[in-house]
Amino acid sequence: MRWTLLLLIGARLHAQSEMPVGVMSEMPVGIMRGEVVSRTATELAVRNSSGFYACFYDAHTYFERALAAGDPVEVLADRQIGSTKCYTRMVHAVDTRRSRIMKAAESFIPRGNLTLAGIVTQRNAAMLTLKTRDGETTLALRPDTRYWCDGDHSGPNALAVNTRVFIRAGRDSEGNVEVYQAAWGDLLPAP
Repeated sequence: MRWTLLLLIGARLHAQSEMPVGVMSEMPVGIMRGEVVSRTATELAVRNSSGFYACFYDAHTYFERALAAGDPVEVLADRQIGSTKCYTRMVHAVDTRRSRIMKAAESFIPRGNLTLAGIVTQRNAAMLTLKTRDGETTLALRPDTRYWCDGDHSGPNALAVNTRVFIRAGRDSEGNVEVYQAAWGDLLPAP
């Protein structure tokens, strides 16, 4: 019992030494994304780009799995009735492997349910305007938009105005059409 108590006190002191003194804030209500700094018997400390945050938890808090320092997490924080103290309701461990798997899967499971073909009339880093049979359409370019020229990977700067292009696209959460893939050029050598 004594050793357990000493171990918990030591872990708490070690966790406090990793965090800047006086910078620790209480987690705001809602979902907070960040990485685990420390976890004691009753408190979870998380760091994100805004700073260091701590929140109390108990036996009713749902932890998706065991966590270690540095693990990326999403924390659902709330306030208990009659208290102003932060209370952790749920901790979701973010799987960074999944995003790498999804990127690899895109080569044979394409995203987007819209296809367009036309001529590029305007283009900048955030959007392109495509002239189709139905008129002009403006499409949003994503940071992960893929570009293909003559059947090979290309970059965004290779797509010029007045280029005939084939677009695979989809709608974002606000209903705007965004480009997942743009392809142009010859796929087969001329006979």
